[in-house]
Amino acid sequence: MAWAEDEAIGPDVASAGLHISERIGRDAAAQPDLEEALEASRYASHPYSSHPKEWPPLVEVAETRQLPPMLIERYNAAAGEGTALCGIFSELHRAWATVDNSFYVWRFDKWDGQCQEHHANEQAICAVGLARAKPGIFVEAIQYILVLATPVELILVGVCCSASADGTDPYAELSLQPLPEYVISTDGVTMTCITCTDKGQIFLSGRDGHIYELQYTTGSGWRKRCRKVCLTTGLGSLLSRWVLPNAFKFSAVDPIVDMVIDEERNTIYARTEGMKLQLFDLGASGEGPLKKITEEKNLVDPRDAPYGGRRPNAPRAARSPKPSIVCISPLSAMESKWLHAVAVLSDGKRLFISTSGGSSSSVGLNTGLQRQAV
Repeated sequence: MAWAEDEAIGPDVASAGLHISERIGRDAAAQPDLEEALEASRYASHPYSSHPKEWPPLVEVAETRQLPPMLIERYNAAAGEGTALCGIFSELHRAWATVDNSFYVWRFDKWDGQCQEHHANEQAICAVGLARAKPGIFVEAIQYILVLATPVELILVGVCCSASADGTDPYAELSLQPLPEYVISTDGVTMTCITCTDKGQIFLSGRDGHIYELQYTTGSGWRKRCRKVCLTTGLGSLLSRWVLPNAFKFSAVDPIVDMVIDEERNTIYARTEGMKLQLFDLGASGEGPLKKITEEKNLVDPRDAPYGGRRPNAPRAARSPKPSIVCISPLSAMESKWLHAVAVLSDGKRLFISTSGGSSSSVGLNTGLQRQAV
């Protein structure tokens, strides 16, 4: 909004708005870079402290809601022995959960009595993703594409959203539209996670250690409407997968269990089951081709002070077990120009990660990592 002197605002309000905007800009410019703040904390005698007990809690539970009755009934029927997943589709204001081959989605910010259900044939759902529908392929009502992965199939489901009668709630109604022509085989590869870009690209990681892209079109003639493309395999790996029997494959596979896309820098962070962190580049435009830049195996060093290592002139302490990485989140350029991602560890600490270069050049993980206890 441009502050200008007019009849609706008036000169005094316009002047105050300009003054506030200028002050906000100056405050933002004066805000130290996250890396500078972390560097300064390294030289403090006690950079971190626990929350005082006499202070109000940092987090309070404002409200709790029960899970949909049909989901609870389905889960109880499985007696806790089935495959269950859950998550949030924040862009739709919906929570989702799976129990074996059943998928459920409902409103998480308010209970409207609606819980959509979709069945994925007879196979248990092993990964779920949500992508914006690419324009010109489906009917206009389908705004998003739900991706369900089972051990044998990849299934696309159309997601239709409609606003409330008064237009105040754009996500009031949601329906799932089956797309039977957009179901393909996994070719024996069990998918472990699905992540999507803002442009609608769909990436999947397989238990075979590779990253795939799920591509779909309107289809014409002999062309398939939907296909999966392996982005991380070379000729040698391809021959190994299809020619050599499993008995002659001696290398252990370390599957990717989590992927996060940095839309600002066009990179993908991937975490493997063996606690390796991989970095991939999507190119300057974010359209690919996907290129693996680096892989780090020992981001968490047990010799560091937080995990039992000794600081100078510090008494010997019992060594703590090495924590694992449970979550990765990109950092925006507004937060830091030099730190690009933060990894959350199982003991609650944060591991800040920096990369060199940009999306149009080589990118590598910097081993000089900043660590912050929370």
